Amino acid sequence: MRISKVSIKNFRCLQDLELEVGELTVLIGANSTGKSSTLKALGWFFEGGDLDPEDICGHKPDAQVSVGVTFHDLTPADRQALGSYATGETATLWRTWSVKEGVKLTGHALAYPPFEEVRSYDGAMERRKAYAELRSTRPELELPSASSRNAVDEAMATWESENPSELEIATSSATHLFGFSGQPKLAGRFDYVFVPAVSDAEEETRHVRGTLMQQVISRSLLISAQTPKPRSPVGGCSRG
Repeated sequence: MRISKVSIKNFRCLQDLELEVGELTVLIGANSTGKSSTLKALGWFFEGGDLDPEDICGHKPDAQVSVGVTFHDLTPADRQALGSYATGETATLWRTWSVKEGVKLTGHALAYPPFEEVRSYDGAMERRKAYAELRSTRPELELPSASSRNAVDEAMATWESENPSELEIATSSATHLFGFSGQPKLAGRFDYVFVPAVSDAEEETRHVRGTLMQQVISRSLLISAQTPKPRSPVGGCSRG
């Protein structure tokens, strides 16, 4: 999969930016027009981390910072990793921050609307209670009992997979996709390396772990290892 659109709000000098992305996108402009801020925003989307006061547009205490990325050209492996977040031909995910809610990772997903109310409760006890109440008021759903938050989530996901005609597009938590809860499901599906405009060329060309050059090489080798090798005709041979 690859990026087709980036939406940035209240990040550094970018109050509201919608950027269409092609196979090769070049940002051109004078200094202090937002080129590096756009790339930094993408870095925050992929890698997370704390925001500094200067990262918030206008230093407004009530501002919500958000970076949304839409992916397309989804492969079967991408769809398997994304699950219900692969809606149609695309998948859209957001990383947001506000003083009130902190950092949240969300995405457009196909979901059963009553389950979204259950999922809105972050606490394990509150979510189990909401799920139990839904089971009681909607017995026709034939939901199984669940004694833990994980069991609740698994029961709802199973029901949704068995009843696709009942699902609608909703905004759901996507934290698990980025690996904040267990292993990241999107590991290997995409990666991001920010290359600053000014850098110590001598330092970065040394074969040292963590340098930009080493990061690019590592990711290139990973992509190469994951890309299926073309098959030769019957009776022939191919060289790696």
